Amino acid sequence: MITRGLNLLKKSLPAEDIKTAMPTAELGAYQLQNSGKDTRKLEFAHERMLIHFLFGLQGEVALAAKDKGEEVELTPNRYYMFSNPFVDDRLAITLPPGAGMLSFVMSIKELHSIFGSSFGGEESAVKEFMESYKMRKFFTEREMTPSISVIIHQFFNGINRPDMQKIYQQGKVMEFLSLYMDRPQSVEETKEHCPFVMDALEMDKIKEARDIIIENMIDPPSLKSLARMVGTNEFKLKVGFRYVYGNSVYGYLFDYRMEEAKKLLVVENSRINEVAAKVGYSNPSHFIAAYKRKYGITPKQHLKSLT
Repeated sequence: MITRGLNLLKKSLPAEDIKTAMPTAELGAYQLQNSGKDTRKLEFAHERMLIHFLFGLQGEVALAAKDKGEEVELTPNRYYMFSNPFVDDRLAITLPPGAGMLSFVMSIKELHSIFGSSFGGEESAVKEFMESYKMRKFFTEREMTPSISVIIHQFFNGINRPDMQKIYQQGKVMEFLSLYMDRPQSVEETKEHCPFVMDALEMDKIKEARDIIIENMIDPPSLKSLARMVGTNEFKLKVGFRYVYGNSVYGYLFDYRMEEAKKLLVVENSRINEVAAKVGYSNPSHFIAAYKRKYGITPKQHLKSLT
């Protein structure tokens, strides 16, 4: 069923504007690019046992579920999971000139096999995954993190040996899924369950604090200043932040800096000194030590391992 969808896409675009892969019989991927001057409208036949993960690469790509008429806009800053387990559907894709996207498409059966008995063999685990987005929408939005950006960049570009390509690409999908399933709860989800921060206003303050430290990661405010900026106290901020994001404020910032550094190195090919400055390290040697503490290798060793 996935192969048929990929073949139809190939007929709709010039060969230079599409890349496809089938790492397994139940797992496919495609990368689309519109290098022409006119907007292109495409469709991927969706069957109810399929799950799509959709990533923006360039520009703004319009996506729509034909059965329900639900529409979303795909950009490089966010990605979506699309699923309609009730009826067969069609995923409509509108590619303006210069826009690009990548998608992983897999069956529920493949998801079971990837997670093994801990997922596929337990009905409760399957139910939890399917209910994780509660079918309020068929498109579930997620923030594009630097780590996921690296994965989608490497999927078609990270290996040259044809005999290793399938296993490499399958590994990249598994790496993505591990990040997808391990993500902290969203602020909206936590509003319903957090035993400490009960009201929506406090939850919004925690999200705002997270946005502030990311926007100011070169020179972040102190915890006291941060709490004052969002209108709460240090205790509520520390406890609430750890509950929502699974880390302390500055532990989260450290991890984000390192993820952003990896993206700058791998995706944008920035120099080590430039990366250090962009993620808030005035001394490159301090950045190199921090990178090694996070990933176990220096930035230079990381780049060598990729080539």
